[in-house]
Amino acid sequence: MRAAVCDDDHRAVGELVSLLNEYSQERDTDVDIVTYSSGAELNDNSLDADILFLDYAMPGDDGLETAKRIRSVYPYLCIVFVTSHSGIVYGSFEVQPFRFLLKPVDKTRLFAAIDDYVSHSDWNCTIEIPRENGRIFIRSEDIAMLEAKGRCCSITTNRGSYTSSDTISEIMDVLPRCFYRLHRSYAVNMFYIEALKNDSVMLTNGVSVPLGRLRSAAFRKTYKDFVKNRIVRM
Repeated sequence: MRAAVCDDDHRAVGELVSLLNEYSQERDTDVDIVTYSSGAELNDNSLDADILFLDYAMPGDDGLETAKRIRSVYPYLCIVFVTSHSGIVYGSFEVQPFRFLLKPVDKTRLFAAIDDYVSHSDWNCTIEIPRENGRIFIRSEDIAMLEAKGRCCSITTNRGSYTSSDTISEIMDVLPRCFYRLHRSYAVNMFYIEALKNDSVMLTNGVSVPLGRLRSAAFRKTYKDFVKNRIVRM
């Protein structure tokens, strides 16, 4: 597991890193940790992490503004706010935090949060796409949508588009349950949904995807449950 800690309080960073190392030892799992001292430093670097522990109240770019920018680039990233103030919960729903941890961070609550994250981390897989000069591998978390192109499938990711010789149905069979077939020709990753409209879904990349009339009711129920399961808990 790759963990990032962002806090301007060096003492708080040290305490959290120590607890993460304890988690690694007690759970017998590798935890690679990188630390940042400000939101600006975090935004200026390429983030390679599964879970981010982010101080909510920092000078300059505070935790919420930092999380907004991070979320726009890394929609799958698990964000855990670390704060001294419980009252900030409701202003942060738009960035979909996984948890809030109150300072000083309690070991039991931290371990429970990470355990819950691990149990929910089956959203990801890697798919293999044959190419003329070899093969490429794409993580499902990078895929925003699929579009059927005859017997092939166009895969739109946050790094570009690729064409697979597999059909959209064949690719859907191996993708995690956060993907939904909105239409005979389209499927989306629900993590990338920004807004629902009457007959379409708007994605975070600005693309509007048609929503089939006969699939609308079932999709809206599935998406409601998806969002509800991601609501923050203290």
